[in-house]
Amino acid sequence: MKKIILILFLVPILNFSFCQEIQKKDSLIDLLETPLYKNLLSGIIVSEDSMIKGSEYFKVFSDSEYRKIIYPRKYTWEQVKYFVKKQEVLQALWLMINLYEGEDKNKEKVINSLLMYDKLFDVEKPLINSFYTYAYLDPEVSEIKGGKYTINRPDILESKQRRVQEIVKYIKYYKDTHKLNTEKQVPLN
Repeated sequence: MKKIILILFLVPILNFSFCQEIQKKDSLIDLLETPLYKNLLSGIIVSEDSMIKGSEYFKVFSDSEYRKIIYPRKYTWEQVKYFVKKQEVLQALWLMINLYEGEDKNKEKVINSLLMYDKLFDVEKPLINSFYTYAYLDPEVSEIKGGKYTINRPDILESKQRRVQEIVKYIKYYKDTHKLNTEKQVPLN
C-alpha cells in the first residue's frame, strides 16, 4: 500500500501519531480496523435509497450528557482537536460544520482541514454522514422528549445543510482545479 504523504503545516490540528498509524497499515483490512474507520462507520450512513442508523446516532439520541459534548454552547477548535486526537472523525467533522458558520478565518481553516483529511479518505461522504448523524438531534434544531425528537427549527437545519453543501462544493472545486493544474504540467525531459 502506498505511504500517505501529509503536508502537516496545513492542518495544525492533525495528530502526527495518527498519521504514522495510517502509514503503517499493510492492507485494507488493517486500515478498516483502525479507530478512525470504525468511527466513520458508526454514524448514519446515507446511500441513494436508504439511511442506516449506527451506534453513534443512538448514543447521541439516548445520552443527554454526551449531547452536551457534541452540542456545546460555543464551538471551538480545541474541541475539534480533542476529537481528532481520539480519532473520532465524525464528531470532529460535526464541530467543523458548525465552526464554518463564523468568521472567514474559520471557514478557511475548516476547508484546509477537510482537504487534509481528503488525502486520507474521500471526506465528502463522511462530512455528509456527520451532518445526518448529528443535525437532526441538534438542540438548536429539535427537542427530544419521550423517546422521539421533534424538529422545531427547520430553518436552522436547512442553514446547516446549505453549509455542508457549500463546503462540499469548495472541496470538489479544489480537487478539480488541483487535478487540472497537475495534468497541465509539462514534463522536464
